[in-house]
Amino acid sequence: MSIPRHPPHTPGAPARKMSTAAKVGVGCGGCAVLALIGLVGLILLGMLVSTPEGSAAEPSPVEEVVPELVGLSLPEAEELLEEADLDLGEPELVASGDEVEWTRSAMVVCAQDVADDTAVLGLAPEGVDCPEEDTDPQEWPALPSSEGQDLPDARERFESLGLTVVVESAFGDVDAPATDAADLSVCAQRPDEGEETAPFDDGLEVELFVVSSGQECPARVGDPSPEPEPEPEPAPAPESTPESAPAPAPAPDPEPAPEPAPVEGVHPGSFCSQHWQFGRTNNGTLMQCTTTAEDSRFRWRSA
Repeated sequence: MSIPRHPPHTPGAPARKMSTAAKVGVGCGGCAVLALIGLVGLILLGMLVSTPEGSAAEPSPVEEVVPELVGLSLPEAEELLEEADLDLGEPELVASGDEVEWTRSAMVVCAQDVADDTAVLGLAPEGVDCPEEDTDPQEWPALPSSEGQDLPDARERFESLGLTVVVESAFGDVDAPATDAADLSVCAQRPDEGEETAPFDDGLEVELFVVSSGQECPARVGDPSPEPEPEPEPAPAPESTPESAPAPAPAPDPEPAPEPAPVEGVHPGSFCSQHWQFGRTNNGTLMQCTTTAEDSRFRWRSA
């Protein structure tokens, strides 16, 4: 008996057909899949076109923020530049005036120019108007000379610049005079004329070496004062004794003045006003208030 390949058709059971709705569903699902594949393809194509092969998109650079310095004092501007990791270039003088201070704290920023991590500032003394337009830089004033001036005039001039004045004797063996003395004349100064240029440091001190008015200055600051001229000897009294009387004995030479006792408890290297005098430290070391060829200021040094 042969076995049929297909089961026999049962009469009365018609073959099952796919509905129209099912046919439409299968067709729409295929369209959705094709649309999704097309969208992915467009995205990949856009990535290949916009970004060259082997290169990555670079992030946009971050713009560095430069602080606004105009209107600030020079020390305030320096502090902000340091916080921004910017260097301060050589400042320029864009405006000047009379009877103004020339220290750094008295300088006001009128303009700024930042390039290559360096800021160049245009400055003017406090109280002087900034120029409305760009102008060529002016020359910074240098430290003036006070040699030959009366002490009050020299002191007033330096203090008007915002500087501190220290008065010292020009002679090494003379104590420093009173700071309010009026009958004094300036022989020299330290720093010398032109050694410092504005804007001056706020702590800059100017030492003025003085002598009494009408007195000659020493050849070098720190030299001892000249010896006073001896008084003329009085004329001998006329002889009233007979020739046979013995001549009067000559007067004994005056005893030299005793040397001053050493100053006790001095500190090696500290400034001293007992010029050329000896002293002792707390340990008993003998010191002398003197100068050296390298340092003209009087300090306690080993004797």
